[in-house]
Amino acid sequence: MKERGVDPLSTLIVNFEDARLSEVSYADKLFELLKIYKEETGVKGKPYIFLDEIQKVEG
Repeated sequence: MKERGVDPLSTLIVNFEDARLSEVSYADKLFELLKIYKEETGVKGKPYIFLDEIQKVEG
């Protein structure tokens, strides 16, 4: 991604085996997580999002 000029902050990687994300157990919480990510990083537009172990999230 670096070779293509993609800002590392525009990449959100979420591993649902991380205990800190235990509250994100339903799909609607994913949108809250995205909102917080955008607020904290200042990223505009659509980021690259990688979801690991997504089957742990219902809906």
